[in-house]
Amino acid sequence: MKDASFFPMERNRYFYGKLLTVRDFEAEQNYMGAKRRLLNRVVSGAGVVCGLGVARSDDTTLLINSGMALDYAGREIVVEELLVRRLEMIEGYETLQGAKDAYLCLRYDETPIEPVNAVGSDTGATSQCNMVREGYRLFFSTEAPEYRGLLEALGKENVKVLYAANGLTLVFYADAAACAGSEFAAGVLVVKGENAPPVRFTLEGESSVVESENGRICLVYSESPEEKRSVFQTVFHLKAQNLSDMVTPLFPNGAELTVEMGGHTYKNILDMETQLTLCADRVNYQALLDRRDDLAKHLGGRELPIYLARLELIEAADRIFLGSVTNLPFGQRLHRDFASQASDANHMEVTTSVEALEFWQKPDVRATYRQDSNALHLAFGIPSPEVYDYSTNHGTVDITMPGGIKVNHRYYSEEIPHGLGPGNVEVRLAVE
Repeated sequence: MKDASFFPMERNRYFYGKLLTVRDFEAEQNYMGAKRRLLNRVVSGAGVVCGLGVARSDDTTLLINSGMALDYAGREIVVEELLVRRLEMIEGYETLQGAKDAYLCLRYDETPIEPVNAVGSDTGATSQCNMVREGYRLFFSTEAPEYRGLLEALGKENVKVLYAANGLTLVFYADAAACAGSEFAAGVLVVKGENAPPVRFTLEGESSVVESENGRICLVYSESPEEKRSVFQTVFHLKAQNLSDMVTPLFPNGAELTVEMGGHTYKNILDMETQLTLCADRVNYQALLDRRDDLAKHLGGRELPIYLARLELIEAADRIFLGSVTNLPFGQRLHRDFASQASDANHMEVTTSVEALEFWQKPDVRATYRQDSNALHLAFGIPSPEVYDYSTNHGTVDITMPGGIKVNHRYYSEEIPHGLGPGNVEVRLAVE
């Protein structure tokens, strides 16, 4: 249904002799549809449920897998089969001229079908459509997303755009509540051009609520030249002071932002309107989260699309070609195990590897943590068992006995040069 409202919740009351009109049947559909959409939005959330991966078929053609998503109004978006689309076949292609990148977006849509004769229509029309087909709208957008609304719909708090220029956007977010003496998360969403040079930024400011040696928060990120990512999040873990029952700005006197990219440096003092509530213990912390977890928090962002992919565009000879494709750049994916779904800020990816060492080396373990992706890698070194050569060699050695062999005499040799190598040797003697 194109009507994205959930309220009011009114249902038909049937009784014998009730006059049923179009309004009554529409009310019946609206009631059931609104209830279903409300459950989808509040219980499951919004994002891709399965499939809908985007890939290049060639320089001018996209492949979109079949799949399903829930939009921010709780409506189901179903793509029944694999789509093969040339760029010019997709809505919004004309806006790609001169753009270096674009987003492939997905929205719910519906189309009236099966026109029939209408007798006694209140609008005076002679025909009306008998059915409505639910579908989707696939389109390009060269506009930057509304980052604050997007991140808040994804559950982020204290969202603020730090920098947006020269093909680079930095968006800050941080937890709005923490338990005294415990860790809380802050992060920065980085959006930059595909071929942009590595970026380094520092966000620093005084703070009385975070444990540090000098009473300041200093968030530093430096991108490796080997990394080729255009949209990513870097997460920082801060520890709150052992204070309680207070609401305080995270950066009371603002913060200094320094951005370095491609030999250029940008510095600015920012007014950071971010607040942190410190709770005495876990009980009070959970109670605060429960109070803030109202319905309005779950129903935001109804106009947001699903950003299926970010596309790098190459323009040559008045034609547009595809570069790299980044799937779900903002992580709009629903996990199927909703009960155990963790927020992106707290989810850590742990990987392991095992290396065989020489038998004489000691066991070893090395841990590598990547702050930008919140990933931990454990590399184990395990000694190999000592290798023995169990192959059997044999040979014949002729021993010359000077003076001949006499009966009942003993003969002794300190060494028999068998030439078979190290190891146990079985010697059998014979007299010719």
